[in-house]
Amino acid sequence: MQKSDFVEYKNILIKFLKQPLMEINNLPDWPWEKLLIFQIIITGSCGAVSAVLEKSFMGILGRVIMTPLSSLIVIGATTFLFFYLLQIVFQLVVTFKNLYTLILFSSIPFFILQILSSLVSPIILISLAFTALLLIKGISETYKLPKKVILKLVGGFYLALILMWLWGKFEATRGDKYVRTLQIEAPEVKLGE
Repeated sequence: MQKSDFVEYKNILIKFLKQPLMEINNLPDWPWEKLLIFQIIITGSCGAVSAVLEKSFMGILGRVIMTPLSSLIVIGATTFLFFYLLQIVFQLVVTFKNLYTLILFSSIPFFILQILSSLVSPIILISLAFTALLLIKGISETYKLPKKVILKLVGGFYLALILMWLWGKFEATRGDKYVRTLQIEAPEVKLGE
């Protein structure tokens, strides 16, 4: 990796962030190595900043490792899902790497807004909405597919994610109430008598 790669990453990212709805159809055609390094840099940076905002300095190392790893898994699984959905629903064969790139760039708002999720938890829903919007526009325009059908596919995926998020919040709240009501009484211990 050379310094020119970092400059290119920075320029592409800034250009994308300035006009994501326009740039989602004008993504770089990087080799896998360069694409994955870009993803690791973006997700690792966002994870580290999130840990700093949470004032969890021990969590920085964990986030620098776990955020990129989990993003590789989630974006890979999402790409597989859409790769096969496009083949089944539209009989359309697409390049896996190009679809991966599209899903990665669609997820950038999620990674960036995730930084604030510890401060404002529902921001995850807004970031997922941005990701869904970019996916709908990117998939429908890149592959010349009807927006209504793509809206239903991505909308169903988004709805499932919202329901999982709500369920997680409900379970966390329920668990907190249980922990608060749990009283453990220990016998009094007297030392030295």
